[in-house]
Amino acid sequence: MNAPRSPSSFRIFATNDDGLFAPGMIELARRLSPRAELTIVAPDGARSAASHSITLHKPLRLDVAPGFPWPSDAREPHVAYTCSGSPTDCVMLGVLEVLKESPPHVVVSGINEGQNLAEDVTYSGTVAAAMEGAILGFPSIAVSLDYRGAGNYPTASHFLVNLISRVFFGDTSENPAAWLPVDTSELLARHGGKVFLNVNVPDRAIDEVKGLRLCRTGFRGYRDVVQKMVDPRGRPFFWIAGERVAEDLREGTDVRAVENGWVAVTPLTWELTFEPGFATLAPVLE
Repeated sequence: MNAPRSPSSFRIFATNDDGLFAPGMIELARRLSPRAELTIVAPDGARSAASHSITLHKPLRLDVAPGFPWPSDAREPHVAYTCSGSPTDCVMLGVLEVLKESPPHVVVSGINEGQNLAEDVTYSGTVAAAMEGAILGFPSIAVSLDYRGAGNYPTASHFLVNLISRVFFGDTSENPAAWLPVDTSELLARHGGKVFLNVNVPDRAIDEVKGLRLCRTGFRGYRDVVQKMVDPRGRPFFWIAGERVAEDLREGTDVRAVENGWVAVTPLTWELTFEPGFATLAPVLE
């Protein structure tokens, strides 16, 4: 099942949490496959809010998807698979099995239908897939569209190309040059191999977006998160939902950036240790 790869091509592995045939994945392939050898392993259905879950108690299935709508100018080789597991499972199978002989230069997760801002990143299968890519030692990017009904996925893919060109090749031009194979070890070493990027794009036309903005995660509060109902037999059941009641619109947050028409780029890490906690806890624990 290993895909033969060329040593002279830039290689991208992609996944998502919306499923292989989601509009965001189709747009991602349309934009990226002419520029790179693209391998996709995506869930066989929606896996939103799967977070960083993996499948341990049943086998995983990996199937080639011959019906995926590749663009006519897609670079060879390109291949798409469906996976019966979570987005994180998809990354593991894609990187450690499908591409084990020719690892990708970058892992991309998305384009997600809906934002992944503030504390919502902790629930997101899209963000977790990028985190898994970073854990496995690859530069990784999660990209989400703050879907408001317009479905401007081409805007998200445009700024994804722009971001990859800037981060990997230092190319800040409006029409980035071709992508060539690159040694990512220096990029990883610069961040200790622990950083991945979370990108959120406003649902606007390209010319209505102001550009890229480096941000920290904000906060959003919810109420009525657990909704209790009763079925016709009198048994209670529950929906996890919630209404957003707070927006952290302070300067520098991802929430404010997207609301004001910027693409929010937030460096995240899988290293979850809270360093200031040592100073406050050491006196009572040591």
